[in-house]
Amino acid sequence: MTVTAPARPVSVAELQRAYRSLLSGQFRPGRATRVESWQPAGVVLPVLGACAGCGSSTTALAIATAAGRASLVECGDPARSRLTSAATAEHGRDGSWVRGARGEVTLLRPAGPVHGVDGVPTPPVGHQGELFVLDVGWDVGAVREGRSWLTPLLDAPRPLVVVAPASVPGARRLDAVLRSVARSRAFVVLLGDKRRPREVAVLLRQVLQAHGVGPERVVTLPWDARLLARGVDSRPLPARLVRSGGEVLRSLRLEVTQP
Repeated sequence: MTVTAPARPVSVAELQRAYRSLLSGQFRPGRATRVESWQPAGVVLPVLGACAGCGSSTTALAIATAAGRASLVECGDPARSRLTSAATAEHGRDGSWVRGARGEVTLLRPAGPVHGVDGVPTPPVGHQGELFVLDVGWDVGAVREGRSWLTPLLDAPRPLVVVAPASVPGARRLDAVLRSVARSRAFVVLLGDKRRPREVAVLLRQVLQAHGVGPERVVTLPWDARLLARGVDSRPLPARLVRSGGEVLRSLRLEVTQP
């Protein structure tokens, strides 16, 4: 007689890890078995969205624009890009990337479909002193579980920016993301008005205090009616958004060259 042990119930946490592993492409044929590395010559500033559609791409563009001269690297699938119309000039394919320009900002996006975090091509190393603003474009859990060159950035000794809407759901997602990154170097951008309902203000304060994020590491990026309705195009960003991007750079003590 064959005796089989009863199957152990699967926890919600295990299901969540399995789901993130699928998103990161861990079970895709030909997947690399080691974590890739990227050794850029310049300064890297990853920008993470706490949730989908929270304005992280616009924030990344505002930061790159405020820097005056920078490279903005879109790491998400081009089919989901929110910056498709942002370039004022297209320079064509450059290896695994498509290169464009927007004033002094270089725009890089993957040349082909990207089905998971591990499929994001490795960017060029750039030149000494160049600022790379990374629009990460993936759920932080998928990045954490993956083996992409993006994965080590969550723990690297460099600053990173987390973008979240100033709302109750946004505060909860912000809390979850801050648990997954090197919190001592996290800078928070809150999308929305500075005047908030009391319950939102209280919850945000509790989350930020719990993760040791002081007011000097928080910037509010105001909503813009045109961008909400039409998205980012080749027209200049509203000046107040660029000023907020410059505030992020100054707070992080990164060199800023105003355009």
